[in-house]
Amino acid sequence: MAPVKISHVVSFSSQDPKYPVENLLNPDSPRRPWLSCPQDKSGQLKVEL
Repeated sequence: MAPVKISHVVSFSSQDPKYPVENLLNPDSPRRPWLSCPQDKSGQLKVEL
C-alpha cells in the first residue's frame, strides 16, 4: 500500500505523552508511532482522507 499523508487528525481517544498524535503529522521527523495512554486498553484515531 502506498503511504498516505495525513493533514490533520479529527479526534483521538487518548495518547501517551511520549508518543503524541502529532507524530503522525510531521513527515520530517523520524517515524514514531501514536500510542494511546498506557492505562487504556484500547485507543481510537479518526482521520479524514
